[in-house]
Amino acid sequence: MFKEMEKLTRDLESQRERVIMEGNQFIQFSNANVKDIRLREMAVSGIRNKDTFDEVLGWQKNMNKTINRAIRIHEKKYNGA
Repeated sequence: MFKEMEKLTRDLESQRERVIMEGNQFIQFSNANVKDIRLREMAVSGIRNKDTFDEVLGWQKNMNKTINRAIRIHEKKYNGA
């Protein structure tokens, strides 16, 4: 039982390190590719302040709404819709 707990602990730590690494890659991507300053800052601060996967999923849902709203505004502005 103790060995199983040790393995689970190692697996959990490995997953945590992967999440941190992926978050850092997302931040680098955002800094390099997101031109809208407000949107970039929102993305970077959002990913930095999330501790659990559920929090990240909720944040992702909100970011999708924000991006879609920005797209609609842009389309109206430039397409005259």
